[in-house]
Amino acid sequence: MAEELKDQRVVTMMSPSELKAVDDWMFAHRVRSRGEAIRRLTQVGMILTRSLEEYSARPRDANYEGMQESVKELDAMIEKGLLAPAVAKVTHQTLAKAYRAEAEVMTIIANMMIEVMPLMTSLPAAQAHAMSRSFKERSDAGEEDPMQLARDFTDEVKAVLASQNGAKKP
Repeated sequence: MAEELKDQRVVTMMSPSELKAVDDWMFAHRVRSRGEAIRRLTQVGMILTRSLEEYSARPRDANYEGMQESVKELDAMIEKGLLAPAVAKVTHQTLAKAYRAEAEVMTIIANMMIEVMPLMTSLPAAQAHAMSRSFKERSDAGEEDPMQLARDFTDEVKAVLASQNGAKKP
C-alpha cells in the first residue's frame, strides 16, 4: 500500500472525541498530518481485523491439546525412569507458565474481539459492552480455568459474529 499514489480523496465526518483520539494518536506516534494518521490507523484496523479472522479460523484447542499431550509424555517418561523427577518438575513448571501465557493472550484477543465487534457488525455497542462486563466479572472471580473461559468467550463472540454475517446474507 505504501508504494501506491495517494490520489483518492475520502471525506468523512467524525465526532469531536473521535477527532481528539486521532490527534492524540497522531501526536504520540509523531505523525505529521491527520490524513496520514487516519491512513495508518485504517491500515492497523485492517491488519487487526485480518488477524482476528485468522485467529477465529484456527483450530480451537490446538495449543491447549499440545500442552496436555506434552504433560502426558513427561509423565510417561517419569514412570519409565527415563526422566529425573527434578527435570520433570522444571518442565512441568515451564509448561504451566506457557499455559498461563496462552490464557493471557486469549483473554487479550477475546477483549479485542469485543471492542471491534460493534465496528465490524451491526451489533449494538451496548451488547458488546455487556459481553465484555460478563467476561471481566467471570475472569476476575478466578473460579474458572482462564484458558477455558477465554475459549468459551471467544466461541460466544464467534457465534455472535456468525449470526450477524448470516443476517446480512440475502
